[in-house]
Amino acid sequence: MMPPLFMTVRMDRHRLWLPLFLVWVLLLPLLLVVAPFALVVLIVARVNPLRGVAAMWRVVVAIGGTQIEMKDGSEQVFIHIY
Repeated sequence: MMPPLFMTVRMDRHRLWLPLFLVWVLLLPLLLVVAPFALVVLIVARVNPLRGVAAMWRVVVAIGGTQIEMKDGSEQVFIHIY
């Protein structure tokens, strides 16, 4: 199970590929700062920290395959996360 690695955004005639794996690398330092606070919150809420982390990981992995379609009049945007 891997987190999503790419995202495409299509607007009318334009298509943009975004490499999400670079976003994950950029978010890693933030994760290291937030992790101790999340651990304290999980312990205070009496949730097993391993189960809490596993649940958060499953949410991130489930993002893959998401398709978002927005339309407003003649404008249309389609987002697909791989």
